[in-house]
Amino acid sequence: MIDRHTPADAHAAQLRVYSRMGPERRVELAFEMSERARELAIETIRSLAPALSYAEARHLLWRHLLGEQLFEAAFPDVPPSRSSSGDIEAVWQRARAEVDPDES
Repeated sequence: MIDRHTPADAHAAQLRVYSRMGPERRVELAFEMSERARELAIETIRSLAPALSYAEARHLLWRHLLGEQLFEAAFPDVPPSRSSSGDIEAVWQRARAEVDPDES
């Protein structure tokens, strides 16, 4: 997948670096990038909804990624979000607009 914000020559260089890595390192890097992406999402959620604690923002992200039913099964001890679904959707709309203004 090519990011439209990444120049083609930079993307090609990145692919060359990845191809020289062993499979274990590529998997390790994928986990690191995934973790960083989640942390960036949590930071963005908190910047858009400053009243949320880190844990609440993290739970909001996982609710979004997993869906309500799976989230409740995976995190049975987490109380329902204190925000209404409309407020949650508003946070996601603002987050999408901040990440990619052309897509909103």
